[in-house]
Amino acid sequence: MAFAVFGMSIGAAQAQTPWPDECKLHRVATFKMTDQGTVFTIPVTVNGAEKNFMVDTGGYATSIGADTAKAMGMALHSIKFNQIIDAGGKTATQYAVADSFKLGALEAKNFALMVDNAGTAGVLDGTLAPDLLRNFDVEFDFASHTMNLFRPHSCDGKAAYWTGQYIAIPMEITPAGHTHVDVTLDGETMGAILDSGASTSFMSFGAARRYFDLKADSPGVTKEGQARGAQGTVMDSYSYGFKSLVMGGVSVTSPHVSLSDSPSMLLNENVGLVFGMSELRFLHLYFAYHERKLYISAADAH
Repeated sequence: MAFAVFGMSIGAAQAQTPWPDECKLHRVATFKMTDQGTVFTIPVTVNGAEKNFMVDTGGYATSIGADTAKAMGMALHSIKFNQIIDAGGKTATQYAVADSFKLGALEAKNFALMVDNAGTAGVLDGTLAPDLLRNFDVEFDFASHTMNLFRPHSCDGKAAYWTGQYIAIPMEITPAGHTHVDVTLDGETMGAILDSGASTSFMSFGAARRYFDLKADSPGVTKEGQARGAQGTVMDSYSYGFKSLVMGGVSVTSPHVSLSDSPSMLLNENVGLVFGMSELRFLHLYFAYHERKLYISAADAH
């Protein structure tokens, strides 16, 4: 059985079999996601104040904006022994410590937050990254603007509770905590990172040359503007008319894939593509970090 939504089709949907009692999912937190136009935020509580944090599966360390931290009177400390580099290649240099950091009813005391200097206070107060997310199973229900956190479940194949029309594909967790899956773009198979913090899917020109012999001056490549890295770096961005992007049984027709000269994240993760929100927002996703499996359906599947 196959079905389509917004130019996407999902084939080979799996039928959900009855679950043994010991396989039932245990939800620990639910958040209403706010669509900020290109990414989604959820409310978190920092030192008793509610803040809007972007959910960033492609991030490295959970962070707070420098403007937000300063407005809250948080002291900033130098990062001395770890090197944290964003997708634009800029290195983070500071962190702040929250006396209390809450995700719903879940609370961490004396929690270190990387400081993000992008200056987005009032829209994005910070980012929620895999250093926290991978402690849970994480569900993104983009159709209802809801994110759920579950305890890691113990039974293979028992996560897609919301529909019988889904696929489940293996995923690797990289050393940085990112979700790595195999995709096929215009017939070329490559590794990809699923990044809810990226407004669009993108590929470095290094990968574009390797797989498709594409350069900034190649026929069909056009400049589309500039892209900003998580620490405020700016790079030229280009587009190309790719025809098809396939992830497991999910097929995206005419995907929007930006090309840029910033290779750091893609090289460090040994992947060719970052799969961003221009495509992800049309899916319902369940990241089973401990099972190493990604469950996927159409966003409106029930």
